[in-house]
Order: sequence, then C-alpha cells, then structure tokens
Amino acid sequence: MSATLNYLLAPNPPTNRGQACRLSADAKGEHIVYANGKSIFVRQVAHPEIAWEYIGHTARTTVARFAPSGYYVASGDAQGTVRIWDATQDEHLLKKEVPVVSGPVHDIAWDAESKRIMAVGEGKDRFGHVFMFDSGNSVGEVSGHSKAINACTMRPSGRPFRAATASDDGTVVFYHGAPYKLQRSIQDHSGFVNDVRYGNSGEHFVSVGADKKVFLYDGKTGELVSTFTDGKDKTTAHSGSIYSVTWSPDSRRFATSSGDCCVKIWDVETQAVVQNFTFDHYNDFRDQQVGNIWVGDSLISLGLSGDLFYLDPASQQSRVARTLQGHQRGITASAITPENTLFTGSYDGRVYSWDGVDQEIHTPQSVQGGCHTSQVMDMASQAGQVVTVGMDDTARTLEIKTKTYEPCTVPLQMQPKQVAALSDGRTLVIGQKDEVLLLGKQGTSTTVLALDLTPTALDSSPTGEHVLLGFSNGTSRLYSLRDGSLVKTHSLDDGRYPITRVRLSPDGQLAAVANTQGKIMAYSTTDGSLKISQWVFHTARVDALEWRGDSLYLASGSLDSNVYVWSVEKPLKRITLKGAHLGGVTGVHFAGDHRLVTTGTNAAVKVWTLEYPC
Repeated sequence: MSATLNYLLAPNPPTNRGQACRLSADAKGEHIVYANGKSIFVRQVAHPEIAWEYIGHTARTTVARFAPSGYYVASGDAQGTVRIWDATQDEHLLKKEVPVVSGPVHDIAWDAESKRIMAVGEGKDRFGHVFMFDSGNSVGEVSGHSKAINACTMRPSGRPFRAATASDDGTVVFYHGAPYKLQRSIQDHSGFVNDVRYGNSGEHFVSVGADKKVFLYDGKTGELVSTFTDGKDKTTAHSGSIYSVTWSPDSRRFATSSGDCCVKIWDVETQAVVQNFTFDHYNDFRDQQVGNIWVGDSLISLGLSGDLFYLDPASQQSRVARTLQGHQRGITASAITPENTLFTGSYDGRVYSWDGVDQEIHTPQSVQGGCHTSQVMDMASQAGQVVTVGMDDTARTLEIKTKTYEPCTVPLQMQPKQVAALSDGRTLVIGQKDEVLLLGKQGTSTTVLALDLTPTALDSSPTGEHVLLGFSNGTSRLYSLRDGSLVKTHSLDDGRYPITRVRLSPDGQLAAVANTQGKIMAYSTTDGSLKISQWVFHTARVDALEWRGDSLYLASGSLDSNVYVWSVEKPLKRITLKGAHLGGVTGVHFAGDHRLVTTGTNAAVKVWTLEYPC
C-alpha cells in the first residue's frame, strides 16, 4: 500500500494592504518563486498548475530569490534567517543557513556570480547583511539607513560590483564592492522607498516609493539620470503609492505596479509610458497592484486581491492574457461533489472551486456572490448544493452548477463549528451551544434541537436516519432524525478526550470517531459496539475524516501534518502520507477509488494516487 503525489496545487502569494510582495523568477524564465505561510512555492510560468514546495523554514517565510545560476534558492523568514537550498533535486538539500537580522527579512539579492548574497529587513543591531552563499562569511556591511530596509538589488552584469538598498527612512543607499561599503546616500524620495531594482544589463537601476515617484540612476556611479513622470501635472509617475518595479529582459523597459490600480510600462530611452494596464475587476482596493515580475514574454503582476495577472507587453490593447486565482491563507474547510468538483474555503472567508480533481489539470475558480466575511468553518455537499458555515455566524448555500452563492443568508445566533447536509435540502449545524440547529430548505425555517451537552463533531446520513454527534467529554452518540426531532439510538463507548471529527460510512454500517489525541475508533451503527480500535498512529488532533465510496477504507488527516488511509478489512494495514501538509491537514476526500485529494493550513491542495494490495 502506497501513495504517489500527482499534483501540488499551490496557493497564491499572500498580500497585505500598504505592503509590497516580492516575486522572483529563474534566469531561464521558466519558474516563479514566492513565499506563503512557512513554505516556499515554485511554479511553472507556462503551466502554473505544476508546482513544488520547500518546507525547510520553521517560521513564516517572507521572500525567496533564485540564484542567477539557477542551482540554488535563497529564502528568508520572519525570524531573520536566510536559508540557501538546492533547487535542482527533489530533496532540496540545505546548503547554508545564515542569521541575518533580528526581525523579518524583507528582500534578498544575489550577485552576478551566484556567490554573494545581500539580505535586508528589520532588526535592532542592523538592517541587513552581505555574505558568501556557501560559508556565510561576511563580504561587506549594509549601513546608512535609520529604519527598516524594504528592498535590495545587486548589479547583475558582474564587475564592477555594485548594490543598492531602499528604506522606510526615504533614502536609497548605493554600495561599492566587494567587500560592499556605503558609497553614497541618495535622498531623492520624500517618503518610504518601496523597491529598487537593477536592469539585467547593469547600466541602470530604478527606485520607486510611496511618494508616487520613479527615479532612474546610473548603475555604476549611482548618479541620478532621470525622473519619470506621467499624468496631467507631470510631477509623479502614478496617482498612488508605487510598490514594485521590474525590468524587461532586454533592459530597455521597466514596469511599475501601484496602489492606483495600474501597471505602467516605461521606455528607458524616451522616458514615456508605452503601456498602461488598469484593473477594475473588484472596483475597490483589491485592484491595487503590489508586486510584479517580468518573465520572458510575460509580465506578471500581483493584485492585493491575491490574483496573479499575466499581462501581454506586446499587446497594443494593454491586454490581460490570463488571471490566476487561488487561496492566500490556510484552507479551513472543504467538500467534494459526486462530479469530483472540489470546493475549498479559507481563513479569510474566500471560497474556490476546482473542477475535475480526478482529471489531469486543475485550476481554481472563485465562487461568486456573497461569500463569508471571515473564516469558513465547515462545508458539506448534497443535492446539487454546497452549504457553508462561517465565523461570521451565518450559513450560506451555493449552487454547484453555477458556482454562485444564493442571495439568502441564514443567521445562526451562534458561532458554528460543523455542518451536515441532508438530501432533502435541510441542514444540520452545531456550534457553541448545547443544541443542534435544523435549517429548512433555503433557510426558510430554523428548528432548535436541544441537547444536554455541547457537541463538537457532527455527521449525518443523507436521509437523517443516522445522525452522529461527538462531544467535548469524549463521548459520542448516534441519533435518528424523526419528524423534526433527534431520537437517540445508541451511546458509543465513552472516551477520555474531546471528539474532533466523526464520519458515517456510505453503507451506513460504521461510525468513525476521532479525538484530540489522534485516535480513531469505528463503531457499529446497528448496536453501538466497538469494531476497530487499531487506528491510533496520529500524534495530534484529527481534523479530517472521509470514507471511500465502498466503505472499505477511511482516510484521516491531522494537525501532525500526516494523512493515513486505513483498511477496514485489515485494520493494521495503512497507507501513510508523511508530512502531507506543513502545519496540519484540514481536509481529505476520495475522488474515485484510487485518487485522494487533501487540503491543509499551508493553503495548498494536493492530489494523490493510491496503490492498494491486490
């Protein structure tokens, strides 16, 4: 029994209002790399559905950069550590780990020889460091700033070695190297300097900032060459803060992304805007552009919404060639339909659909309509609909066919935990009270089914013949929903630890019960007797359970990051998916007998092929 990872469906980069987000690409223009959660994700530019993940950091990651050679990636995290690791092998072996600053690393730059690294960010003693990639030995110092450094860049064309840094103190510092030393402090900006970048030729570098201005400098001397302006008054380049700048491969043009919801492409020789991409998809602050990277023939811009826009610099119509959507925060809830469409909800309230996870290519689509305003707690699929409950204390229904939320929102008068959908359109919800809510079709009515304990886990058969509830005292009970009331049929064996997840088998014969200690028990729904007690290999809370359609296998996912597929006929046999999701598994779903889909707090979706014994 074994499992093979087919696809890693990566999340999009996380964004924060008023902050730039760093994107990077390899020298061949085939891959982009960025940070999300505690992971670093690398995606193909032409086929972004194909990705892989680096999980060596123990803190929240902040930035990642490919070496010009393409052999290594340097990545930084919120604890000020930079890790240099192999990008060519599946093991991604660590080359060197270097403590750089005492706070978050904001940016990283490689020199032309792929030997020296400059890393900058926040700290008490210093705001940056320059070191050798293989030994960590210092090759200069980062100085001249009084506040956190936002960006750094090193001359990519070789000798003479030069570098520049941009800071919240409003200055750009220019360095000679190696070893790197402060050569001049440039004070052309009147506010935060958000980004600074060298062109590939090394002839110029550009700085952009919150003062809406763009300055072009000589790459060897650091002297100001020109100020780029646009608009009626010709005093600024954009009408909003500029967060990021990137150069075309030939160094004849560069692009700026701004809070005015525009991306502008500038010609270095004429100092004029040659293209202006305006974003109005959301018609609000989410259209702001906070990151970019020019990769080959494509210019990729990152919106505050988290959407990655593939722009066509060759188009005269300033055309968006492709929009790539995806989660930015951890996936907290998921459900799969009989047609193998996966729905996922995240910490920030967003819901996405993934068509055909049993097929070869998977791209997410944002669910339309009134989504939740905070974390999606749980969701369930039944009868052509998916019911979701959120931390905004509401239940909402979306149509699977149209992937759109219905206008009706049901207030719950409590914070929900879990939901179960019935085949007749009714819904069961549990929350923070000693009760189960029975919601009518389209939320037309709400019936309170009182209990003597607060339930912590819920599942139901499609008809409501069996309703399984778990409780915080470690007990679980089987009920039957009759005439709008819950009738207890069996009390299952008492446990010592709170129940976190319960699942009824499709054939209605077994009830799986999981707790905070990682133990899973299976009981008979006929008489409540214990049938299986050997599923005990998780080492932390179980957050996901799902039966295979024939009820012969049960999949489980845990906070310990592992997934197991258990055999009913041979309880000691199992398929192990070690380290499936860094930070914890939040969803497991069968898409056919041999395909398993998992979700996690790393905001990623993974598709696995399962091999069972003959």
